[in-house]
Amino acid sequence: MNNSTTDSPRYPITLARREHSLSRKDIDPNALKVLYRLHRSGFVSCLVGGSVRDLLLGRQPKDFDVATDARPNQIKRIFRNAFLVGRRFRLAHVRFGEMTIEVSTFRRSTTDEQSLEEIETPVQRDNEYGSPEEDAHRRDFTINALFYNIADFTVIDYVGGLADLKLKIVRTIGEPNKRFREDPVRMIRAIRAAGRLHFTIDDDTGKAIVANRERVMECPSSRVLEEVLTLFRHGAAEPSARLLEHYGLMDVLLPRMSAFIHAYDTLPQKHVRPMYEYLAALDNEKVIPRDRLSVELVIATLFYPIVMQKISESEVTQQRMTPEELQKLVEELASVFSNRWIFPKRKLEAVSDILQNQRRFTQQRTRRWRSSSLVSRPFFDESLDLFRIVINAEQLDPALLQPWEQRVASVRKGLPRHPAQRQHRPRRRSRLAPPLE
Repeated sequence: MNNSTTDSPRYPITLARREHSLSRKDIDPNALKVLYRLHRSGFVSCLVGGSVRDLLLGRQPKDFDVATDARPNQIKRIFRNAFLVGRRFRLAHVRFGEMTIEVSTFRRSTTDEQSLEEIETPVQRDNEYGSPEEDAHRRDFTINALFYNIADFTVIDYVGGLADLKLKIVRTIGEPNKRFREDPVRMIRAIRAAGRLHFTIDDDTGKAIVANRERVMECPSSRVLEEVLTLFRHGAAEPSARLLEHYGLMDVLLPRMSAFIHAYDTLPQKHVRPMYEYLAALDNEKVIPRDRLSVELVIATLFYPIVMQKISESEVTQQRMTPEELQKLVEELASVFSNRWIFPKRKLEAVSDILQNQRRFTQQRTRRWRSSSLVSRPFFDESLDLFRIVINAEQLDPALLQPWEQRVASVRKGLPRHPAQRQHRPRRRSRLAPPLE
C-alpha cells in the first residue's frame, strides 16, 4: 500500500485565520517580537518549520524559527541582539537571555537541476537567496515546510504538508533517493520525526532509507553523533529505536545494539529485558524528567542490557565477573562507539562509572566501600537514574530505591549517619583560656 495521495491539489494552499487552529497566544513572546518587528520594517516575516507543525498538532514546540526576505545584514541592523552565524549559509541568532530565535533568509536549492548521478557528496551548497516557495521546496519533509505569515495570520502550504499532517505521514519533498543523497542525515531525521510524532513513514521514503542507509556514514561523524543522541534524548527513544531497526539503520549506526536485539530470543538468560523496554523507561517522564536526560545517561542505557547479559553469562559458568573485567567490557563497548564517532573520552569514562555503579545498588555494604562514598562520587545522580530505569524496565520492587534516596538526602543535607546516636565532641579550649573554677 502506498501512502501517496491520489489528488493533485494546486499549490500554494492558504488557510485563513478562521480555517486553522494555530494561535498567537501559543507562540513564544520573543518569537512574536521578532516576527512583528520584521513585518513593521517592511519585510515578509513567517514562522516556519517544526514549530508550525507542532502548533497545528496542538503540541508545544521546543524552539521557534523565523524565515524572512530580509538579508542577514539587514536583520543585524534591525536587532541589536542579533548575531550572524554559519559559514555555508549566514543565519541570524536573535538572543533573548538564554533563548535564541533563529532567523533565516528565504533561499533556494542549487541542486534542483542536477540529476541523481550528479549528486555525489552529502550536503551540496544551497546558499542562494530565493522566494518563500523556493525555500519550502528546499526543506526536508512536507510537514516541516509550512509557513505562518504574521502579516495576515494565514498558514501557507507549498508542498502538501497539511495533507500529510492529517494522514500522519512523514514524506520527503521531492524524490526521496535524491534528497537522501543530498544529505543522508535526513534519514535519521525522518526516523526522529516519525518516532516523536507517532507518524508512519511514506512507502517511497521508507524504501529510499533502506536503499541509502549506508550513505549516512559518509557524513561528518560529529554531525551524525549529534543526530543519534538527539534521537534518544527527546522522549521518543523506544519508537525511534524500533524504526531504526525496521529500516536497517540500527545495523549501520549502532551495530552492537542491533546484534543484541537480533540475538535476544536465543539467549539463555532472560532476566535482562530487551533493549526497547529500557528505552521505554528512558522516555517515561515519571521515571526520568526530560531535563535529566544527559548524554552519559543515554549511552549508559543503550549499553546496559549488553553489559548485564555478559555478567549473567559469567555467573552461569561460576566465574563471577570482577570489577576489572567489567571495566574492560565497558571500555570495549565504549571503544566501538568511540571509534565510530567522535566522542569525548571523559564522557566515555563517565558511562563506565555509571554502569559499574549498578551492581553496588543491590550489594550489601562492606568495609571495601560505603554508600556515603558512592553518593559522593561523580555521576552518582546519573547512576541512580539508570537504576530507576532498570527498576521500571525489569518491574523490580520500587522499594529498592528508598534507602538510596534517603541516603542522598542525608549526605547532601549534611546530616549525620545516625542522627539519634550523634555524640558531640567536647569543644577544644584555647591553652590561654583560664581554667574553670
